[in-house]
Amino acid sequence: MKKRIPFIVNPTANGGHSIGKIQKLSENEEVELFPTKNVGDATTLMKEISQKSEGIMLVGVAGGDGTISEAIQKWEVNNLTTGILLMPIGSGNDFAKNFHQKESIHTRIDPEKLINGKHCDLGEAKFFVNGKSHDRRFINSMGIGLTGEIAFYANQAKLYLRGELIYVYALLKTVWKHQSQEMQILLTTKEGETVLIKEKVYAICIGNGHTEGGKFRIAPEAKIDDGVVDVSILLHFPLWKLPLWIIRFLKGTHLFHKGLHYHQVKSVKVMSSAKHRIHFDGEVINEVENEIEVSVLEKKVKICGVLKMEEGR
Repeated sequence: MKKRIPFIVNPTANGGHSIGKIQKLSENEEVELFPTKNVGDATTLMKEISQKSEGIMLVGVAGGDGTISEAIQKWEVNNLTTGILLMPIGSGNDFAKNFHQKESIHTRIDPEKLINGKHCDLGEAKFFVNGKSHDRRFINSMGIGLTGEIAFYANQAKLYLRGELIYVYALLKTVWKHQSQEMQILLTTKEGETVLIKEKVYAICIGNGHTEGGKFRIAPEAKIDDGVVDVSILLHFPLWKLPLWIIRFLKGTHLFHKGLHYHQVKSVKVMSSAKHRIHFDGEVINEVENEIEVSVLEKKVKICGVLKMEEGR
């Protein structure tokens, strides 16, 4: 009997407004749906699938960036023969924006055309919460400072807003009370050089992909398979300059402005006396203590493309 493609689906993605697309997917006899019910389910399901991956060439993930991020936390298919097909049905779908080439976009599931894929990097962070060590992967982006706060309020807003309005609300909710923090940031560049930055920092954006929050081009030079992450470090500034920085990040023209450091790096170490709220692909971790280390896991996962389906009627 022919094996069906296991497909992890998040029915609550985009506030549950994408349920019609999941219904359409369920009508396909090529797939077997594995719906998530709680936070962390995508990690558990993907781990179980990857451990039984013999003969499975493709696994699907339908959800937003957070669902994809959960799914790759325990992804350990060492030979990279099994690939992941993305079905972006979240609010921002930022990681899928890295696959804009025609050959990467699919409107139906054809296993023979989905064998090939792109071997992509992941980011991995190690940090402490309440004295306990944690590690977390991210596939698109990670944020410390302002962007961590924005992700926190965006997750609240998803209960009653849709699409880019979520991030507009979260930004307005955050900027009036967010404070810059004194930090030491140690970077190891792709050339092996070290850079130490000691500054009062407003936000740190770390991109494996180029876009965050729907339209913010936090890392316009980022590529998901280049062996580095792109780091934007926004230094303290007077609040009246905020609209200028918002426009620059939307256009991706912030790279070489005074008041911002931009580097492509193999690793990042952030040290400060303050606790932080940080996000990984939009999923928030609170009360992160003074030291955070980020590294690159090269060519860790194979992405076989992006599935775009219309809603069922």
